[in-house]
Amino acid sequence: MAGERVGLGHGKLLLFGEHSAVYGYPACGLTLSTSLRLRILDNPQNDWQLPDIDDRDCRLLTDFLAVMTPNLPVDCRRPGEIRVDSDIPQGMGFGSSAAWCVAFVRAMLGSEVAVDGIWEAAHRAEAFFHGTPSGIDTGLSVLDGLYAFAPAPPALPGARRLDGFPLHFLIGAAPRAGSTHGLVAGLRERIESGDGDAWGVIERLGKLSAEAIGVLAEGDSANVTELGRLADAAHQELANLGLSTSYVDQLLRLGRESGAVGGKLSGAGGGGAFYLLFKDPETADAAHRSLSAVRTGNGSGEVTLFRFSWVPE
Repeated sequence: MAGERVGLGHGKLLLFGEHSAVYGYPACGLTLSTSLRLRILDNPQNDWQLPDIDDRDCRLLTDFLAVMTPNLPVDCRRPGEIRVDSDIPQGMGFGSSAAWCVAFVRAMLGSEVAVDGIWEAAHRAEAFFHGTPSGIDTGLSVLDGLYAFAPAPPALPGARRLDGFPLHFLIGAAPRAGSTHGLVAGLRERIESGDGDAWGVIERLGKLSAEAIGVLAEGDSANVTELGRLADAAHQELANLGLSTSYVDQLLRLGRESGAVGGKLSGAGGGGAFYLLFKDPETADAAHRSLSAVRTGNGSGEVTLFRFSWVPE
């Protein structure tokens, strides 16, 4: 359509490496089918308009546009009316801000820009929301697939596509207690103050992430139980840091009782994203029905649950 620029960014699921990636350890994750589609429509006023955005986010995004637009090539700075359609849960650890950045950059720069160029520009854009992002969220939103990442701040992390094997998930999003920025900053304060216990957890999380990457790189579906065991171990370490909640712990326990081989938080913690891993889609479907029945009326707030299977190309 004439006068319309369109960009798409996908949601993500971080499988292993939250928090430890900040300190140089590897991480791995995959792209979800959820997405954010952003359209920029030309308007007679030739200024930015955000009719789909509520007042609070509108102020934030207006500031974002004021900061980011001057960094774009001159011929890509034309403002317009932004329309957004998204099914990515917002503020829950599924990469909604990264998807916004990727979609905005794609719409502004155009489809002829190479993937690395989109990723680099989206990474710079995400710094507006998160200060010092790792580049993993925008990478998963751009690259589309199952990837291992090697952090290299302040540059983008190295990215390696993993062979993997069919992965069947029940993915959830629980109410959060605290922001990503606050949770990451709080952990950093503990480590910088010399908290040896916290640093020990980071080291163990990094080791578990490296082991999980090795399992996924082998591409043998018989190892799904081992991947689940690693997920359980990583979740326990995150809980040791005080990053889980009793409600998330309860849902993970019920999921394991319903046939999951393992599960964990995914992201900064304090609630938010989590996943359960299953050997087959039938067991995952049954667990979805079971957990959907018991989670209502808990009093802990609304919880999103959805099924997702990833299959190698």
